[in-house]
Amino acid sequence: MSSASVNHVSNTGGVNNRNNNDPNQKLDKDAFLKLLVTQLRHQDPLNPVEDKEFIAQMAQFSTLEQVQNLNKTMTETQELIEELGVSLSYQMHVNNSDLLSTNKEILKELVNLNKAIKEYGLPASTQIPTANQDVDSQDDANVEA
Repeated sequence: MSSASVNHVSNTGGVNNRNNNDPNQKLDKDAFLKLLVTQLRHQDPLNPVEDKEFIAQMAQFSTLEQVQNLNKTMTETQELIEELGVSLSYQMHVNNSDLLSTNKEILKELVNLNKAIKEYGLPASTQIPTANQDVDSQDDANVEA
C-alpha cells in the first residue's frame, strides 16, 4: 500500500480505497484531534497506547497547530505588506503630482517676474533665468551688456 492511499472500512463491511491526493482534503487540527480521540476510545484496554506514543502524537498535534497559526500569520503579514506597497505607491504618485504642480507655478511666476522686469526697462543682468534659459548663457549676456 502506498502512502497516498488509505483503506477505509465501509458500513457494509467492504473496503474502500480513497486517494488522499485531493488538495481540498486537509488534516487540520480538529480532524487530528478527532482521530486521536477515536484512537483512544477504541484502544485495547489490555494493551493501551504507551505513554511515549501518546506524547509523540500530542507533540504532532501541537506542532500542527503552531504551523497552521504561523501560516495564517504569514498570510496576513503578506496581505498587509501588499496593501502598504499600494498605499506608498499612491502617496508617491500624489506627492510627485503636487511637486510637479508646484514647479509649474514657480516657473510661471519667474516668467511673470521677467516680464515685469522687462516692462520697467531694467538691465538684462537683473533678469532671472527660467527653465528655457541656461544660467551660463545668461551670465555671458550680462558680461556683454
